Amino acid sequence: MLLRALNQYRGDDDVVPVGYARKAVGFVLQIEPDARGCSLHSQYEVDATDDGKQRRVAPTRLVPNIVRTSGPVPMLGCDNAGYVLGRPKPVDDPAKLAKEAAVAQLKAQLFDQLIQEYASHTGDDDAWTFLRWRENGSPGVLDSVGRLDDFSVKRLDLDLIQIQVGASGPIHFKPAAQQFWSARATSSKSGSTTSICLSCGQLRPVVDTLPQSLTGALIPATSTSNVALLSVNFAAASRGASGTGLRSAPICAECASGAVSAFNTLAASETNRWGGRSDDRATIWWTTGTTDDINVLENPDPERVRRFYEAAESGRRPLGVLKKRDAERFYALTFSGNVARLVIRDWIDLPLDNVSANVVAWFEASATPDPAHEYFGISEMARSCGDFVPSDGLYSAMPEGSREALLRSALAGADLPHNMLTRAVNRARAEIHYTSLADARQAGVVRRRASARFAVIRLMLNRWKPKEIALPKYLDEDLDDPAYLSGRLFAERESLQHQALGDVNSSIADRFFERASASPMSVEHSLAALEKQHLKALARSGKREAAVAIDKRLGALHERIRVQEIPKRMPVEQQALWISGYYQQRQENFRMAAQRKQSPTNTEDD
Repeated sequence: MLLRALNQYRGDDDVVPVGYARKAVGFVLQIEPDARGCSLHSQYEVDATDDGKQRRVAPTRLVPNIVRTSGPVPMLGCDNAGYVLGRPKPVDDPAKLAKEAAVAQLKAQLFDQLIQEYASHTGDDDAWTFLRWRENGSPGVLDSVGRLDDFSVKRLDLDLIQIQVGASGPIHFKPAAQQFWSARATSSKSGSTTSICLSCGQLRPVVDTLPQSLTGALIPATSTSNVALLSVNFAAASRGASGTGLRSAPICAECASGAVSAFNTLAASETNRWGGRSDDRATIWWTTGTTDDINVLENPDPERVRRFYEAAESGRRPLGVLKKRDAERFYALTFSGNVARLVIRDWIDLPLDNVSANVVAWFEASATPDPAHEYFGISEMARSCGDFVPSDGLYSAMPEGSREALLRSALAGADLPHNMLTRAVNRARAEIHYTSLADARQAGVVRRRASARFAVIRLMLNRWKPKEIALPKYLDEDLDDPAYLSGRLFAERESLQHQALGDVNSSIADRFFERASASPMSVEHSLAALEKQHLKALARSGKREAAVAIDKRLGALHERIRVQEIPKRMPVEQQALWISGYYQQRQENFRMAAQRKQSPTNTEDD
């Protein structure tokens, strides 16, 4: 199913030839047309990272790619320094120098044999020129290597080197080279068996193993350059089926290569991948037919979200319309690495219409009243439930599996795990002390995390008990739940203290938030006493109208809670409701304060 789904992907880029993959090419070996010299050029360019630092980056090119096992296997016209230059790997032990030199010599011989076979088959003059240059003793190589800087010398033993003659293009990417290498890659992995391919359903020669590998740099939690998409190299892996390899799962060469190429393209994409290189796992997604703007889940610009809403209401898709709507599918694959193997963490396969409807419902259930951040992406919501390190800002670590749980909730309408609500509540308590940070940037990050955390809490409460709770986006004046009302009351008391005393070293949130959010009754006596003191202080300061207004709001909340009784000890769902009431009341107070400041008849001080 996975290989078939990957073969259904059709990206905007050019089709990747069979036996090729996109990889970084660090150097170009340019042979002089007379085969009497050469020059070696680094392809690295300086690029700025997100944190403002600079790094050197090599360009990505389509290059020959085939799975290497134990013995040396050359790639046509583009390989590492051992094959292209006959350069031994650097070793610390002098006793191993002779062995590495012999291995490098063998690699260079195999590389030359492949070039000669290609030249004989196609008559490529550039390939013959390279062979004459090699017969001449590779003139110019030592001088070219000696002119490289220290960084390039270190990368020379790690990166790919492409070959070209004069100003002509690279040998490996000529049409004749593509045809030659594709046929070779297919034949090298194809067995003598002909069977019905499980991916395309055609009767074709099938491969014993996949002819290509995944690009290791695109796979989280692995340091190898090549990763196997499928690995069935021992009997137990085939679950009792006949033999090892792909004998129990016949796949033709075209589908095998297409699946690997599609995976590498998606994993390198900025729009079809969620999760960075440093994360412990990542997710790629794709659709059949028209491409939807599903990436809105990670970058929820309000305008993009509204387009989703409008498309759902009108029965149209955000980007284009196809006639056979019922045949369109959405796929999402969450993965990580384990040494040289791919680990599948999650797999989603749903009708595209269902996914679009689920995404709209997800945003409706998780929107916040924060005017600056109405919607949040899945990664930011996940990070808001993880430990907060002020120096990391918005990029603090997320709890393991939290992003995948949010993703499945958004795409498939699944419930979130209960422990995620507990994490969100605990983080709300732990981070309340950061809201008064002197650093304005960090304080802004904390407020943004609080809004993202409310999005998680609201989503979970609405998904669990939509009939009993149905927590709206904005403050619900009609919700009489005692936990919700107690949270609102705490926010009003906090606002009262600020209006009466201004900024203080220790606010009631600093002193009482943690206990009040778990057991409001345990701190009610202290908070009631402070409420009276702050009302008197506000009236004495000349803000009598403000004191009367907030006293009315407090009195109304007291009256409603008195009927229900103040909660003593609350389960986590009630604690989440308390935090929701607190958060929404604060947002409402901010909104009212902004309106008063803009009003020409303003008589109250905020």
